[in-house]
Amino acid sequence: MNMREQIEKEYGGSCACGKAHEVILEDIRIGSHILDEIPDLVRKHGSKVFMISDRNTWNAAGKDVAAILEKDGILAGS
Repeated sequence: MNMREQIEKEYGGSCACGKAHEVILEDIRIGSHILDEIPDLVRKHGSKVFMISDRNTWNAAGKDVAAILEKDGILAGS
């Protein structure tokens, strides 16, 4: 199962609210020193940010991503 299929399985489809939600995955970046690319990616795809992380991921990079987005004037929820 690829990442897109896994996300659809976990987060797509019917919800307890009664509505069907769709997850569209348009970009995945994996590498070193790429956090500064995030504001440009957000602008490329729109202006909404939805961050998902566990505690370990938040501590490893999530809080840095949120700070970068806030610095660039992009709202980031945590």
